[in-house]
Amino acid sequence: MAKIIAVTNQKGGVGKTTTCINLCAALVNISRSVMLIDLDPQGNATVGCGVMKSEFSAGTYDVLLGDADINDAIIKTQTGIDLLAANDDLAGAQIELLELPDREVRLKRALLACDDDYDYIFIDCPPSLNILTINAMTAAKSILIPIQCEYYALEGVSALISTIDKIKYSLNPGLKIEGLLRTMYDGRNSLTLEVSEQLVTHFLGKVYNTVIPRNVRVAEAPGYGVSVIDYDKTSKGATAYLNLAGEFLMKQHLVDDDDNMDDDDENYTTHRLGPDATQANEIRQPEEIQTLETQLMNRHADDKPVVSSENAQAGSVNQTPSNRPPDAQTESNANHSRRELANPSKEEKQQPGVDSNQEESQQQDDNQPTTSSS
Repeated sequence: MAKIIAVTNQKGGVGKTTTCINLCAALVNISRSVMLIDLDPQGNATVGCGVMKSEFSAGTYDVLLGDADINDAIIKTQTGIDLLAANDDLAGAQIELLELPDREVRLKRALLACDDDYDYIFIDCPPSLNILTINAMTAAKSILIPIQCEYYALEGVSALISTIDKIKYSLNPGLKIEGLLRTMYDGRNSLTLEVSEQLVTHFLGKVYNTVIPRNVRVAEAPGYGVSVIDYDKTSKGATAYLNLAGEFLMKQHLVDDDDNMDDDDENYTTHRLGPDATQANEIRQPEEIQTLETQLMNRHADDKPVVSSENAQAGSVNQTPSNRPPDAQTESNANHSRRELANPSKEEKQQPGVDSNQEESQQQDDNQPTTSSS
């Protein structure tokens, strides 16, 4: 039976479709059978796999409404991915499904006819919470969340976790977070590094070690209807997605091992994954994510200099040696040392055991011209 994974984030432009296409292609490249379901009315995953939106007779729209069998609608693509395509008609399904019975589970029921034919089924979700996204989360076993390392991304994750909790409570109790994938990563940006560090801390064990860098080849590949693996396998983007596929499969094996472990083996998790592994499956609540977002937004406020109450009106800043910037304090100490070397004190000038009057007299004698005796 295939593992069904919904790739979703309520924030748009974070790389959901790009991740779906390239991760599927990377898994195909290492001999895994994969199906991709385009559940976004924009149909970007369809075009990215080399299928024109006007070329197929049946797609996701027809399957959801019960007008076509899913096995008849699947398209074999040149990348080796089996595709359930989408076009603009899918936008109308959001309205039509509201009038149908069991509208939240129609995709789940349709997949029963083909899930034994694949190792993994990925669902590319639209960037919103609607009946299509609910169908995806109800059918899926786990959620993969692409995320950019920026402040607004944290707000999107907070809303998404709240949505996942609601789906778990009402429609899919077994739904889990597969992992968080950092996309369009730029390690030269300090903000990227800061948000990335906070994500790893707050989603312990859920953030993939692999990051997807900004890469022009990744952006060019959809224009040719292929994945970046097929477009330029030597590019940094292709290498990143191949590494992601390897890490993804490794996590699947760990999950399978954990599902088969004995309940009385208390040391199993600690032995396999380390002392913090008991926290690895914790999902932070939306309130905690909002707190994290606030902390990041106010991060640099703690570094402001302290203004003295007496000098507040004059606008002077009270910087004691303890709260000066390290570089300024070091420079001040260096200047002080140079002044001491240039202007030594009287005590330093006077040699030990020599009276000052004697020293002056000696200097006068030294200044008198020397006369030779004839």
